[in-house]
Amino acid sequence: MNRISKINIGLHPLETVRSFNYGTWDIEATDWWNLEVIGVFDGKDYYHFRNVDSFLDHIIQKKYNSYRWFAHFGGRYDMNFIFDRLRERQNCSVQFYCSGSMVIRMRIRKGRWLIYLCDSFRLLPAALRDLTIAFDVVHKKTTIDFESMKFGREMLEYNEQDCRGLYEVLYSFFEQTGIRSETFATHALRYWRKEFLTRSIWKPHDNVSDFIRQSLHGGHVEVFKRTSPNLFAYDVNSMYPFVMQFPIPTDYVAESRRLLDTYYGFVEAIVEVPEMYIPPLPYKLEKLFFPVGKLRAVWTSEELIEAEQRGVKILRIIKGHYFRCDVIFKEYVDRLYKLKKEAGEPTRTIAKYLLNSLFGKFGQHPEKKVFCTEKDAPYGSFPILNPDGQPSGFAEYRRKSRSAYLLPHIASSITSKARLVLFARLNDHSYYCDTDSIFTTQPMDTGNELGQWGLVGQGEALFIQPKLYKFKGTWKAKGLNQHKMTCTNHKTCSCGATMIDAFIQGDINQIIRRKSIKEALRTGTPASADVEIIKRLGVTRPKRVWLADDTDTRPWTVNELIEKKGRVSL
Repeated sequence: MNRISKINIGLHPLETVRSFNYGTWDIEATDWWNLEVIGVFDGKDYYHFRNVDSFLDHIIQKKYNSYRWFAHFGGRYDMNFIFDRLRERQNCSVQFYCSGSMVIRMRIRKGRWLIYLCDSFRLLPAALRDLTIAFDVVHKKTTIDFESMKFGREMLEYNEQDCRGLYEVLYSFFEQTGIRSETFATHALRYWRKEFLTRSIWKPHDNVSDFIRQSLHGGHVEVFKRTSPNLFAYDVNSMYPFVMQFPIPTDYVAESRRLLDTYYGFVEAIVEVPEMYIPPLPYKLEKLFFPVGKLRAVWTSEELIEAEQRGVKILRIIKGHYFRCDVIFKEYVDRLYKLKKEAGEPTRTIAKYLLNSLFGKFGQHPEKKVFCTEKDAPYGSFPILNPDGQPSGFAEYRRKSRSAYLLPHIASSITSKARLVLFARLNDHSYYCDTDSIFTTQPMDTGNELGQWGLVGQGEALFIQPKLYKFKGTWKAKGLNQHKMTCTNHKTCSCGATMIDAFIQGDINQIIRRKSIKEALRTGTPASADVEIIKRLGVTRPKRVWLADDTDTRPWTVNELIEKKGRVSL
């Protein structure tokens, strides 16, 4: 009976919405890490403290038991100060988990009282200044001269304004949606379940979900050709909300060793992809490739069927898991897209975030790495040692979730549909693509409605690698520093082009960023510090092979990918 109840977990319409009390906090520091003040607003009163101990003693009390305390971008900055002091105090039980390098939530218990530090950027991913304007709150973010600021009246007024402004943004957001959450993905899921889900969706067996997760990939991002004096840049109007309108696999049917078109499937197959300029099937190694040759992997049935129509030969079906489909997101998308187009602020901003944040929740991995104080670690945890071999006082363990929303068949089908929408527009005229955008010499029909292609611009383009290109004289360089270390005004400086041009020619790119708490634990160093990152071009193999003239590419063969797993030059 217990085994059956574990397997038959259903995602049901949400009738009761759990809530919590909350407040906001913010840190001001000179030279980034010299703490000056910690401000707190609990919805009624503002308080300020000159050190972490006073701050923790204030918020960890009966009055605030189980409160969520939000700091904007706190998971990569403000919490670092708190963590350093918690390591020294050793009188609290601490537990936290991360997404990438950012702490999502830090749970702190002292005696009978418990509080949670949360990052509001994970709930509303925009600059606080933009949020206070969009939500038209009373306390909008102000400015201060960080170079000359010091503790005093001006700093306290600035800090209080931020704390109150963030609280007012959160209050408006929670009131408009009728839900309180710690992250936006969770918020979108609860909103959909509360307002739109009308039936239960049952989870398949864990073995089925683990199999399907092999087909879950991100977007198609590739450089096809190097440069052109005149390209059209297009993108899809709300790609993921657009494909979410269509029938989505929901109800598990059965396993089969055939490729069926009567149900939606996730199929392990051996295929032969012939020589072609842009192959259709994703293949995951250290990154996502689209190679030619003999492949074995798990794909969605609609990607396999499309590939077969494009000339791919299916040699063998190993097995597939099939689902019935249902239209479960169309009403959600229709209502929110209309609000995004027609409503005023802050409704428009809320609708935009809700539209883009829902589907990823279904694809989250069930295992989560959790960090905690070693004295509170569960059995099977691994102590974290400092580089000198001494205990750090913390441990880590993996926690497996059985949450009903972990439905990778939903997430995988949505990303697959998005790749197919993009693939339908790729051809020999394509120079670059990125998930929902294309650079091409071929004009396309455009429109303003959901799912239609829109013209972003037209002009000269140079493509170096995914996420690194110049269009109409401006570099797009994700993850690179475009400002010299001596630059004092990032908004008006013109050193970006020079920095990226030098990087392309072989110079290093130096990035100074905030240290993550995970890095601090691993290295046994303070979290309240910066780290220097040096990046160089061409230290990993490209997603396609550049031809001898360096102006065009071809896809890798699968044998080349397998044989050359080591690093190669661009």
